[in-house]
Amino acid sequence: MKNNKKGFTLIELLAVIVILAILVMLAIPAVTRYLNTARKNTFADNALRAVEAVRQDIVTASFDKTDALSGAAARDCDGATCTYSLTAIDQLLENKMQQSAFGNSYCKVEIKVEPSGVGSGANVGYKYTMTMVDAGGNGFVNQDVGDINAGVVDADGTHSSECS
Repeated sequence: MKNNKKGFTLIELLAVIVILAILVMLAIPAVTRYLNTARKNTFADNALRAVEAVRQDIVTASFDKTDALSGAAARDCDGATCTYSLTAIDQLLENKMQQSAFGNSYCKVEIKVEPSGVGSGANVGYKYTMTMVDAGGNGFVNQDVGDINAGVVDADGTHSSECS
């Protein structure tokens, strides 16, 4: 009589399960890092889109007027400096600033625009400083827009005090 064994032994199955578990343990941190980096990149890209919208507003509207946006409180200008709030930036981006890349609503988004002292008349340059923090405390505070990239985005809740 032939003893025809088909299938795997229990030891073989356990060996495969152990190997798969090791591979999963190695893969999860790498995937988590990748997702966090992607969120930080998206957060920084959204910030740069907001800055570009503000720049377009400055070009198309007079820098010291508040009537280009609905609601005079949306943008606060004193002649020398303008501060764009979350409301103003959300209007400029057609209501696309509802949720951060981390899945939280924004609690503080502010862009301050002031003359840089470079140039004169119609060719004056502007300095842009931005604060962008979501409800989870992720983001950055008082960052020069020329330095905004994924490296300046704190994704560990560091800025939760900005949301008080």
